[in-house]
Amino acid sequence: EPAFEAARAADYETCRTQLDEYLTRYPLKPGARAVQLRDGLIAKAEQLVTRAQANNDPKLLDEAAKIWPRLPDLDGMRRQLQNDYPVLHCGYATLPQNFSPLSIQSLPDRHAVSLMFESLVQWVEDERLGPHYSSQLAAARPGPTARGRHFQLPRCVWSDSDRQTRLCTAEDVQATIDLIKRLRPPGYPPAWENLFEELRYDDPFKFSLQLQRDYWQPLSLMDFRILPAHRFPADQRARDVRSLVEAFQQDPVGTGPYRRAADDGESGGTQIRFVANPHYRRPDLPNIREIVFHQLEPVEAVRQLQNRQLHMIFDLSREHLAQLRLQDERIISLRGRSVHFLAPNYRHSPWLQNEAFRRALAHAIDRETILNSVFRPQGAVADHATLTGPYPKYNADGQTCWAYNPAAPAFEPNQAVGHLAQARQQLSGDPPPLRLAFPARHQQSEVACQAIVDQLKAIGITVNPTPIEPHQFHHVVTESHAYDLVYWRHDFEDATYTLWPLFDPSDAESGGGNFMGFVPDEHLRSLFDELRIHKEFREIQATTHEIHDFVNRSAIVIPLWQVDTYVAVRKTVRDTHFDPLDLFQNVETWSVEAD
Repeated sequence: EPAFEAARAADYETCRTQLDEYLTRYPLKPGARAVQLRDGLIAKAEQLVTRAQANNDPKLLDEAAKIWPRLPDLDGMRRQLQNDYPVLHCGYATLPQNFSPLSIQSLPDRHAVSLMFESLVQWVEDERLGPHYSSQLAAARPGPTARGRHFQLPRCVWSDSDRQTRLCTAEDVQATIDLIKRLRPPGYPPAWENLFEELRYDDPFKFSLQLQRDYWQPLSLMDFRILPAHRFPADQRARDVRSLVEAFQQDPVGTGPYRRAADDGESGGTQIRFVANPHYRRPDLPNIREIVFHQLEPVEAVRQLQNRQLHMIFDLSREHLAQLRLQDERIISLRGRSVHFLAPNYRHSPWLQNEAFRRALAHAIDRETILNSVFRPQGAVADHATLTGPYPKYNADGQTCWAYNPAAPAFEPNQAVGHLAQARQQLSGDPPPLRLAFPARHQQSEVACQAIVDQLKAIGITVNPTPIEPHQFHHVVTESHAYDLVYWRHDFEDATYTLWPLFDPSDAESGGGNFMGFVPDEHLRSLFDELRIHKEFREIQATTHEIHDFVNRSAIVIPLWQVDTYVAVRKTVRDTHFDPLDLFQNVETWSVEAD
């Protein structure tokens, strides 16, 4: 009865909330009155849509949206009826290929996923308050429990609730946890396997996440994107989870402010559209009703930005950066939790298994010269950083990262020849040519890898640069392991800088986190074991610095650099907040003004 009263008072938001709760509580036998109310709201909204199209009146569409915002393609009709429909156009060198949190392989993939899916909490680089975890999908700040946190969910529905209301509940969180533990996908907290215990709930909107033991940053384990349980039924999860994952990848469903639009076939595969989610829990948002990713060559992207056809360009080269700065365009520099290194394949080559040879590789590369000639704009000496270990040198605010060990020795090119001579003596010969895989269609990566090849050639090491198409790169490296060395960008999911999955010998199979096939010795294992039991930050930092130093001296990976990412943003795009990895932070509150 309260829902009917709200409808009679034209309080449609309250009416829908109460109706959703009732239909969720009684999904099999909702009752004639509830069905009558729901169908009546839909019919009333559809009548307004028909009148809007007949009279070319977008205000009637707004009225329809207030009554039942879940009507299919309301935004598409708005686009046809009005010129001020706000659209954000973004330029990319390559488009995302994966649209599920279970399948992320590239930064464009992450950007797409961040528009459609939400985590309970998210890491925020806040200039005023400092970096911290804040609530995203969670209705309020999580409360502490013994070895865990207590969460409350808002009353929100999944983006496929056009005809059947599907609320996001603790059951969805439980299904997500089951999928993570089964699949161990990229982009999810890697420490779950040994730390997570269980989810406890009596109320579908209130639950506790419990850990097996105390952890120094428990919220870092709870920053994961929630998936809909109804798309991964428990019986099918047990039988054929891979088929479910593939189907979900083609038709993603989230609680975020956007959902993927159907391909209209007109772009020839050079565009991907995301439209406002009509079921988003904040009905007045997002402000921007559509976001379009355009695949463009860098020169064309710059031209379109200058001609006001684009609003943003992701990952500018230093040449185009200088060009746009001269024209007073707004440039954002993002310094994230990512590092670049050369990763050896330890499975086959005795040379790459040899520490002296790896140290020759590490010392032969003049990192500063390559940064200056390939990545840094002229005079921008503070941009980017050379690395001596596997952790980033700087935080987003420019302060030294706590995990980075400044005492680790620098790599000296004049020592490379001596290490190579030692390797030749130990292996009784000359090194064979090596295959260096790197992502194609990224000019700076190609030029940087060629510079590395030239520097290694100068001391007698032959390396053949091999570009791999972006959509094949992840498969070649992490599944088929068809490389000798790979130019790799390693993304740390949060500021705990968990590194063990990269070295875990139990996860070295196809698709595993240890794609190098590296087997750590007892000393390195003991350092990671210490990290698991420490709770005091001082002890954690000291042990992390030891790991940094060990990786440096053993050249387990060949550390290269921490590269800043440049994003061009037109000044008509307002209220923006950028995340170095996900890019679109709090995107629902962004706005774009007409030129």
